[in-house]
Amino acid sequence: MTYLVFIFIVFICYKKYSKGLYTYGVDPLFVLNYRKKFCIIIGMLITMLSVLRNDYFDTDTQNYHHLFDTIEIYYDPSFSDVELSSEWGFYTLVNFLKTHGFDFRILLAISAVSYIGSVFYLIYKYSENVLFSYFIYI
Repeated sequence: MTYLVFIFIVFICYKKYSKGLYTYGVDPLFVLNYRKKFCIIIGMLITMLSVLRNDYFDTDTQNYHHLFDTIEIYYDPSFSDVELSSEWGFYTLVNFLKTHGFDFRILLAISAVSYIGSVFYLIYKYSENVLFSYFIYI
């Protein structure tokens, strides 16, 4: 049901901003105004879907939640046993959030905003057909 609401909202945004989503033979300032609004709205929607998803949505979310709950076992603050394959930056972030009393959803929000924000900025900046780029991303 959530995805149907999401698709409905994307369709409404597309109808409202469709005249400015394509760069073919249109004034660049006109295109940038509509592209920016459309990209921000769709970016916020996909970020909310990522943050508010169920913990049992897929195995990655379950593994991240398990790591968040048991970070004391895996984290070594002295970095004496750091391997090249270790994700010491992620472990440091999880340990910081856990020790300062933040919820697991904050970890998901930070991850979603950093990843989705980066990808959507690239789509906004370099895509000629924004809607098709979002469709391929999803």
